[in-house]
Amino acid sequence: MCGIFAFLKRSSAPLYPETVERATNKLTHRGPDDFGYAFVSKTRADMWKNDRPQEMTETGVAFGHRRLSIIDLSSAGRQPFVSSDGRYWMVYNGEVYNYRELRTDLQRAGHVFRTSTDTEVVLIAFATWGPRCFERFNGMWALAIWDREEERLVLSRDRFGIKPLVMARVGQDIVVASEPKALFEIEGVSRAPNMESALGYVHSVRGPVRGETFFQEVTELIPGTYAIAESGRLTHHAYWQLPEPDSAVIKSANEAIERLNELFDDAVHLRLRSDVSVGTMVSGGLDSTSVIQAMNAQLRANDAEARRALGETLQGFHATFPDLPIDETERVNALRRMLDLEVNLVEPVREEAIFELFERSMFHMEEPFVNSVPIVHSLLMAKAREVGVKVVLNGHGADELFGGYPQYHQLAASDYLRHGQLATAYQQLAGMCEMLGISMSEALKRALGPVLPYRLFKWLRRNKHAGKPQREVFRRHIMSRNVPGRTALDAILRRDFQHNILPKWLHLEDRISMSQSIEARLPFLDYRIVDFAFRLDQRLKINSGRTKQILRQAMAQKLPQEIVQEKRKFHFSGPDALWLDGTLKPTVRKLFFDREPAVNDFLVTSNLREEFEEFWRGKRDQTRFLWTVFATEYWLQNYC
Repeated sequence: MCGIFAFLKRSSAPLYPETVERATNKLTHRGPDDFGYAFVSKTRADMWKNDRPQEMTETGVAFGHRRLSIIDLSSAGRQPFVSSDGRYWMVYNGEVYNYRELRTDLQRAGHVFRTSTDTEVVLIAFATWGPRCFERFNGMWALAIWDREEERLVLSRDRFGIKPLVMARVGQDIVVASEPKALFEIEGVSRAPNMESALGYVHSVRGPVRGETFFQEVTELIPGTYAIAESGRLTHHAYWQLPEPDSAVIKSANEAIERLNELFDDAVHLRLRSDVSVGTMVSGGLDSTSVIQAMNAQLRANDAEARRALGETLQGFHATFPDLPIDETERVNALRRMLDLEVNLVEPVREEAIFELFERSMFHMEEPFVNSVPIVHSLLMAKAREVGVKVVLNGHGADELFGGYPQYHQLAASDYLRHGQLATAYQQLAGMCEMLGISMSEALKRALGPVLPYRLFKWLRRNKHAGKPQREVFRRHIMSRNVPGRTALDAILRRDFQHNILPKWLHLEDRISMSQSIEARLPFLDYRIVDFAFRLDQRLKINSGRTKQILRQAMAQKLPQEIVQEKRKFHFSGPDALWLDGTLKPTVRKLFFDREPAVNDFLVTSNLREEFEEFWRGKRDQTRFLWTVFATEYWLQNYC
């Protein structure tokens, strides 16, 4: 797990080693254990750590690397990494968990390995199979490979974008890095904000369109693709996509339960491959608890891999909020008693330097964020580092794969109504009433929305809100992304997985874990589980008002029933309102009341100030919206 930098030089202007070092060292937090640099062209191949070579004047590539040592901790894993024949050069960030199996395949083909790293496996796999190797990888990665013979740069990113890869053009040159802050060290790369992305975020908490970022001149390599730069052209190619909506559908619950258990246990097993200590984040919810159960099961089975990574007892990390409604400590304590688990607690509300933590989180996120979760998560990651854990497993992805969010209920009911399955629709509506605490008429209204003609739906919404105060702060509107699906629910799950929800979580998870030099691994995002999940009939996801039906059934014999049958959705959260009305209040006043806000381009500022005042007086709780606007304004004023 690392920070990478690459500069594809096509122009005649010289490139200095100091520039490469300065850009790469902006990523030191991603890799504090080791570093290295290289200039490579047809006529030269200079690697260095301290003794700088002459500037680069010819066509070629410059590499920089910051290493977080996880597998093979020796200097053999130092990057940039070069093939034994000197043809291929690579900087690589990530983990390919099935590297041992790939190594065996390559050895059978006659390849000889000189290290025990997954890095060497990745490079030899590329040299052997070309870009088709990416289809064989099970893991998370972002990489840049230079073919010295063909003078070709290949970039690749994992299927779901767990690891970042951003780029910018400077004339004929292309600059690539793990984070924009490294790109901004290159003269000619602008920090100008992408205002459409900012607008979309404030309006509906959507991230940038795929391939874009919050910076106008910085793009990202789309997940599941690779790019080839040669002869002055950059071409993009997809090597993976979600199963087509009309793919074969899995309808048998017994078949699905057996397959999910098999896939999930193996996904966790692969993600315990490590030469450093592994732990986990802990909540009382189904997703993280499923991960903990699988880790503990392998530990209790005396699995050698698990024993080496986890030690005698699994280390967990949990944020506690005494006396606040979001506190889950009681549920976590019950979990700790049921499983062999040592829970390390942090208390974010006791932190005094909240603004400094906010500022530090913004530095690492490099974009606005919707709540205080990055702050809380950074404290958890810091605690993991403090006790000697360098890798953590988390439960991200399960909600988007199996239908875990409350808003999915009405879509499932809508699908049943649309297809005339009235008995099933009624069961779903009754489940919605019980889970969400709403009346049958309200549940029916929500379910009818996607079914009714648009004009009638619009009239019902206008009638529903008649006489109620409306927020009128937006000057423009951004359209939603449209994604095809078998059903309305399937389409929304695909949209949220690829566009609206999961990418934001993955960005946060990567940036905040790496800010503390911690590697985060996500078992639910094993590509085999993703492929399986998007082939499931929707009744195996949401049924009778119960979300994540198949995951609950798979865990029914492994976890306490109070966790498996829990109807409420517990979101990972922080004390947003407490901090916005307390420690952060002076900063809010300075940003919005003492000057003309930058968000004034797309918000009516007077109404916004009034909303802050009403929030502070306790008249209206618009915490999420106001935090989003606050973070966006701070980002615009300080990072653009």
